[in-house]
Amino acid sequence: MKYFSPSILIGILCTLILSCSENEQSTDDSLPEQQIEIAKIQFYSKNFGYTGDIIEINGTNFIEDSDKVSVLFDGTNSEIIALSNTTIKVKLPLVENGIPDLEINMEGRQIDFEVANDYSGNIGILAKIPGKWAFTRTENSFDETIWTSQLVTPERIYYGAIRVNNTTIRSVERSLDGGLTFERWVYQGFTNAFHATPTDEGWAESLKLLKIPAGGSVDGNDEIIFGEIDDVNGGIAAMSVSDDLQNGLFVSGNKKVFQTKDGENFDVIYDPNYEYLTIRTGFRLDDDHFWAGGGNVSYGIKPSLLFTHNGGVTWHDLELDFNESTTVYKIQFLDPNNGYMLTFRDINSPFRLRKTIDGGFTWQTVETLLPNTNFVFLDTSVGYSFLDNIIFKTTDGGVTWNKDIEAEGKIRQIDIKDNIVIAKIENGMLRYFL
Repeated sequence: MKYFSPSILIGILCTLILSCSENEQSTDDSLPEQQIEIAKIQFYSKNFGYTGDIIEINGTNFIEDSDKVSVLFDGTNSEIIALSNTTIKVKLPLVENGIPDLEINMEGRQIDFEVANDYSGNIGILAKIPGKWAFTRTENSFDETIWTSQLVTPERIYYGAIRVNNTTIRSVERSLDGGLTFERWVYQGFTNAFHATPTDEGWAESLKLLKIPAGGSVDGNDEIIFGEIDDVNGGIAAMSVSDDLQNGLFVSGNKKVFQTKDGENFDVIYDPNYEYLTIRTGFRLDDDHFWAGGGNVSYGIKPSLLFTHNGGVTWHDLELDFNESTTVYKIQFLDPNNGYMLTFRDINSPFRLRKTIDGGFTWQTVETLLPNTNFVFLDTSVGYSFLDNIIFKTTDGGVTWNKDIEAEGKIRQIDIKDNIVIAKIENGMLRYFL
């Protein structure tokens, strides 16, 4: 048996310790610094949609494990339908804010947003509850008086507004995203008459007749296609134009009708030579069917109606007798035969609802008082109106009206298109999906 002196043993131990230390140091130096992986959000299949819609979020370096990914809108989790390295398909949840804050989380990933859209990189959501009213809070505040409105589609919304501050401003505001955002389409004159097409073009009254390009016209370089009318009470009161802006007509305040077939040159095709008559409103069903109504209670004139069923070839000019001094304020037709009109003398007089089943030749008074000056009908039975912050509904053609919903703010306008009722209120939009 061999024995080692204590000094030799101490030397051996020091050698071993130094060797291990060098090995450990060598191992630590060989490890690379851990890098945080980045997932980039680059674009969406759509920038807005309705509750329940599927939207695809596109980018790079996504995690493909749904347990490690979350997509939230104002803190509300959305259902993830599918995942890949470059896409996340999500179902839009029900939220109140129309433009909620979008938050995407992936375990072990830093999220970089590269999306540039009108919503600061977020995704807009229009609240939808089939068979119920759904509220969407928007950035736009409807605090002005709305005189005219048009739904080209439920997402393409136009309305003529009047704002009175130090001066009176009349304009048409337009939204292409269901009311999430609005921008000015054109400045107007007195009547707020306009007509927009599916391509965002159209006509608008601004004491003259303006042709509006896609995107609107607010720079002062409007294309005037018809100048001022010199007749007494001869402003442009109602209009109708085809989608290609070639065939159209407008009616002056005293029932004179001007028509174009090339979008530029106009001829007078009807002139009853009225002096004390005021056309107040019009309704376009299609290229062939158009109605314009009014009256002038200052002179005791009966309510008056002018309409064509063949694109302006022939006109029917009627003075209506309802045994009271009144004027036509609004018209809506459901088809060439069935229509409704609202008449009243002034804001303090009863709002009478009338209906026709023969295209406007004869009218019957519905035995009720309408809640407000505005109404829309889905069919000959179901309709909606409003007063202050309450929406009323009728299921018997306007004979009786019952409270349907109480909104958070004052209601400004109500419209209907493609079985969707849309109400503009002070702080957002209410929708009812029929």
